[in-house]
Amino acid sequence: MALERSEGRLRYMIDDAPVAIAVLTGRSMTIEAANQYMLRIWGKPATVVGLNLIDALPELREQVFMSLLENVFDTGESFTGNEARVFLEYEGNLAERFVNFVYKAMVNESGDVYSIMVVANDVTEQVLARKSVEAARHRLEAMVTTTPIAMTILKGRDLIIEQANAAMYQIWQRNSTQTMGKKLIDVFPELIGQPFPDLLANVFETGEKVAFPEMPVNIAFPDGSSKDIFVNFSYDPLFDLDGKVEAILASVSDITEQVEARLKLEKSEQDLQIATEELAAANEELTAINEEMMASNEELASTNEELISTQDHLHNTIEQLNESKERFSFLLNSIPQQIWTAKPDGALDYVNDVVCDDFGYDKDEVVGHGWQKFIHPDDLPKALDKWMHALENGNEYLIEFRLLFADGIYRWHLGRALPLIENGEIQLWLGSNTNIDLQKTNEQKKDEFLSIASHELKTPLTSIKAFNQMLKRGAMPDTLKGFVQKSADNIQRLEKLIADLLDVTKMNSGKLEYDMQPFSFNKLLVESAENTRYLSSSHEVVLKNAADVQILGDNVRLEQVLNNFLSNAVKYSPKGKQIIIDSWIEGQQVIVSVQDFGIGIAPSHIDKLFDRYYRVDNTAMRFEGLGLGLFISSEILKRHGGKVWIESEQDKGSTFYFSLPLAPEQVEHRVKGIPVNVPSAETDLA
Repeated sequence: MALERSEGRLRYMIDDAPVAIAVLTGRSMTIEAANQYMLRIWGKPATVVGLNLIDALPELREQVFMSLLENVFDTGESFTGNEARVFLEYEGNLAERFVNFVYKAMVNESGDVYSIMVVANDVTEQVLARKSVEAARHRLEAMVTTTPIAMTILKGRDLIIEQANAAMYQIWQRNSTQTMGKKLIDVFPELIGQPFPDLLANVFETGEKVAFPEMPVNIAFPDGSSKDIFVNFSYDPLFDLDGKVEAILASVSDITEQVEARLKLEKSEQDLQIATEELAAANEELTAINEEMMASNEELASTNEELISTQDHLHNTIEQLNESKERFSFLLNSIPQQIWTAKPDGALDYVNDVVCDDFGYDKDEVVGHGWQKFIHPDDLPKALDKWMHALENGNEYLIEFRLLFADGIYRWHLGRALPLIENGEIQLWLGSNTNIDLQKTNEQKKDEFLSIASHELKTPLTSIKAFNQMLKRGAMPDTLKGFVQKSADNIQRLEKLIADLLDVTKMNSGKLEYDMQPFSFNKLLVESAENTRYLSSSHEVVLKNAADVQILGDNVRLEQVLNNFLSNAVKYSPKGKQIIIDSWIEGQQVIVSVQDFGIGIAPSHIDKLFDRYYRVDNTAMRFEGLGLGLFISSEILKRHGGKVWIESEQDKGSTFYFSLPLAPEQVEHRVKGIPVNVPSAETDLA
């Protein structure tokens, strides 16, 4: 009776508890009790009470929770889980949920576990909300890092430099070591007395964005020099979850060249205005002279002399005016951008030589056609709409569109125009079209590369995770070694991908170091051939000749080049059976060739193979990699004064060549007639 009353009180406490509670009895995990909160988490009706847990929730069969419960029964030790991911069936569909839970062992008087109390709390919304915030922060950091506009994030009222992208480091003329984690004023003490610190403080106070165009800035460099530049900048507040400003995103565009060009243009316009005023004054003087001539015939002779003098002055003035116009035209044609002017109503009336050269038409033809003939049809509606809005409001015209060049190719341009306003009236529009096609292409390549890199890095990580899960489930001893080896192979693959990324990053920043020492090139060839034989049992690696010469260079980096060529030869000749390595002396250099009998390369791709991130289309989905190996190899060879080239025929194979200059003492021997040995592979390997 006492036990029944105790169990009754327990059920009453479970049903009345404000959290999800269930009691599982025996090793069969019979659901003895479960309150409404637990049934809601499970997505099951009250009829599951009395069933075994695995029968009531069969979706738990392949999940970790059953083994955890069994361990609590075995050890009597409770288990706590935080934000554990579980898949539960709701209305016939598996749904991902996150829970905090406790498995509490319930023991009898003998100390044996007879039941487990399960206490749980569904924290799915909190976990998803946190992940959403983390993802948003990651996207912001990625955006700051990759955008071509100079950006930095300043943390807290002390303005700690938390993050900056490459474009900002270019303006600062400093690197991350010199700036990251330091106060802005400590890095740039010259900002004291300038308006920027107060503007930043005001953003923290008001939470309002600040932006200024064409702001003059003095930048001090670490070597003690300084430079005056013009920038467009904005300070955008970044808010925390409580709506308080926690950081500032500073965006800066260096527009020094544009401002200086505009100032030169304004100076030419001022010169033109002065010449025009001088001409008007001369005309007034001529009118006065004519009136005097009509009024007094007696002064005709002297008046004629004065008229001749005035005409000479007028002639000189006109010549000066023509020279000023020529200087103005020369200035516009010397700018490497498309420059144009339009009437107040928007009609095009002038283009510079760059426009004519790009489009293949003379100035009158371009003006006659207008921009409609050259703007891409997909971009034309937006361009016309923005142009009409600028004409109606007298605002700046700013647009990105594609323009048709004489070679039939559309290229991206940034169009910008400003009105010249005098006495409240627009006199003309001055515009420019800047070619940004390369930036657009680079952005596309970068996006494609990031997609490939994400896939390539995720694949080995997914494999490693899968093998680890198998190991956790208790793999058989005879399969354990295979799982460990496969995990190790994927880790090695991941290390190779990361090493390539780090090498490219160091090359971009000029920080890839080389240990230039004389070494035996013969030994490098032999060891690389032996390593490839060991790693690839599917191919026969033949070393025909191994030049016995000294090379002045970085042994490790040049071994990286040769190993990359050999691994590519194996990778891209899956049906081939042989890789041939050869080397010989030619002049004052040694030449190496690596030949495979694989898929080959189309002629249209050969010249691009050594570009950064380039991958041939017909291999992108068949072979792994980031497309960085050949680019890294090419840069290493350039650093050593060497060259690289390819001979290939599709479906028959490829031969990769590279040359390296001989070490100085080796060249001296050849000049003096001392022979340089080129032993055969059999001799060298013996």
